[in-house]
Amino acid sequence: DVFFAGKDRDTANQLARHATMAIPQIAKSIGLTSGGPMKIYIAPNQKLFSKLQPHGPPDWADGTAWPKYGLIFLRSPSIRDGRSDSLQQVLEHEIVHILLGRAFGKRPVPRWLQEGVAQIIAKEYSSNDVEQIAQGVLGESLLSLRELSYGFPQNPTRARLAYAQSADFVAFLYENFGDGALRIIIKEMSKGNNFEDALYNATGKSIEQLDKMWRGGHQESWLWIQPLLSDVALMAFGGIALFFGFFLRSNKRKQIPIEWLEDEEIQN
Repeated sequence: DVFFAGKDRDTANQLARHATMAIPQIAKSIGLTSGGPMKIYIAPNQKLFSKLQPHGPPDWADGTAWPKYGLIFLRSPSIRDGRSDSLQQVLEHEIVHILLGRAFGKRPVPRWLQEGVAQIIAKEYSSNDVEQIAQGVLGESLLSLRELSYGFPQNPTRARLAYAQSADFVAFLYENFGDGALRIIIKEMSKGNNFEDALYNATGKSIEQLDKMWRGGHQESWLWIQPLLSDVALMAFGGIALFFGFFLRSNKRKQIPIEWLEDEEIQN
């Protein structure tokens, strides 16, 4: 069921059609059932967006989910502030929260699992997340799997890194162990099994081995250079590289044997 104000009729129809397909598809992809009906509210203004909900949402929230009640609240396109994610992506994100919340029941859903799966399913993992991880690599401050399993840090910068790493770890699981591994982790942890046992049963590897594979892969890659590649930095590095490139090339030409110069002229 989708509830809306008159101006959002077209949006409501689109979301209703999308939800009809998305809910069973998402549930199947993570090994769950829908667990019952969902009600989607499209709030026409910020006041109603806050007032309709069981508890007041954060000011920055674009959508919220209440698994216990099967409720999803979305902000109308007319009050969204030009965010890059489509409303369908936001809906898919919140659907994941409902499905996981229902599966875990009274047990809290681990934050990394909740946010990581929602970002990947809704295709929200972006260049901003890559940049967050790159900064973590550069500053040698990536969170370990154990740290991630304890919850998100209070520090805003560290929390953003944890958010990005959550999606990255879910993507890592998909890439290296297939979608079956995530289903096993969700099933195991929703039954109350601990994080380490769930990881081992899903992948056959210990938390230390997985951590080394996951974080080690980033530390050995060129990802660390990402924060240095802003437009300003690119211009600066470009100028420096051009100068030194010209200097080295000129200097090198003086030392190259004549036959090498002939070869170079042929290739050019």
